[in-house]
Amino acid sequence: MRFSGYEVIILCIFIIKIVACSSVPASLPSTDASNSTPNTQTPLPMSVSLPVPTSTPQPTPTNPPTPSVRAAPSAGLPVPPVPLEELIAVSSVIAIGTVSSDEPTIRNIHGRDPLDSSKPDPNFIAVGSIYEITVERYLKGDEGDTLPVVQLESIITNVGGQVTESRRPEADFPMKKGNRYLLFLRPHGQAPDLLFGAARPSRWILSSGQARVETPSNFVRANYPDTTDEVEFVARVEAIVRGG
Repeated sequence: MRFSGYEVIILCIFIIKIVACSSVPASLPSTDASNSTPNTQTPLPMSVSLPVPTSTPQPTPTNPPTPSVRAAPSAGLPVPPVPLEELIAVSSVIAIGTVSSDEPTIRNIHGRDPLDSSKPDPNFIAVGSIYEITVERYLKGDEGDTLPVVQLESIITNVGGQVTESRRPEADFPMKKGNRYLLFLRPHGQAPDLLFGAARPSRWILSSGQARVETPSNFVRANYPDTTDEVEFVARVEAIVRGG
């Protein structure tokens, strides 16, 4: 069969197209513009085991020790009464006398510095009323014709800049001029030139032949007879002082 030149050209074009189509792979990657960048990320495995965090044991908190702070005496706490024998034992001076001063003298008595007992403590002050007592007779000790007796009225403390004043119950029981007392006394620790109550109770008022305990504490008063014959009571004190 003889082909014309034009037919040969058409046949060659047809053969080229067949060869080109047979070389195209079966599936081509998508050419979508929105997904034109190939995904190069490495796929994750189906399950990933992450390390389980472990909690570090924490030390159990402990309460710090509470600092020792000297507190002012409280007017609301009952003070146990001291038996008469013990009261006499702790008293360096026992006297019968009369208040001779018109008005008491007010004085601030400082405590002692906890770090240096030779110095006053500016954070602890006792406010006292000082009465002059004209002595009639001594049952124990001998301090002269008059005695400076202090009665504490209040306590002022300064803890961390907080100033607190605690009123003493004795403030409601002032000693009065002309009253006659039986007093159980000892020197004040921070003011040795003054005498004050050795314990509770520390004084009996003597009037009309009777001795009556004088104290702001009903608890203390309940443990002593309200009134006692003055002569008998004084004789009993003298006998104990002598060791009888």
